[in-house]
Amino acid sequence: MSDDLKRLETAISWILKIGVVSSGILAASGLILAYLQTGSANLTLSPQWQVPTRSFFSFVFEAGPSLTSNPSPMNIVALGIVLLMLTPYTRVVASVIYFGKVRDVKYLCITLLVLIIITSSLLWL
Repeated sequence: MSDDLKRLETAISWILKIGVVSSGILAASGLILAYLQTGSANLTLSPQWQVPTRSFFSFVFEAGPSLTSNPSPMNIVALGIVLLMLTPYTRVVASVIYFGKVRDVKYLCITLLVLIIITSSLLWL
């Protein structure tokens, strides 16, 4: 196995680990905060967090500022979910960059196809 491929695998493993652990910490923190504030870990989903007619990206850009400016339990959990959804997307973007850098056309095309599929699914929920 080449050194470049080992570096890619290491980078991808860190992207996945950091994304999953961070999102888990955020979601758990939101639930703990809700429990401390109300005595229950039940969260009410307001219409702000429903994404039926918008793309995931427009949701992130519209709701993103309120996710970070208002640290309510629901906002913290929502931020964790957004981060969890962006983790595999970031992994694929990193792979596209890597395969483009090493000029591996076969895997670059395959990974670009995966990126197109994931992006389209997030654009048209």
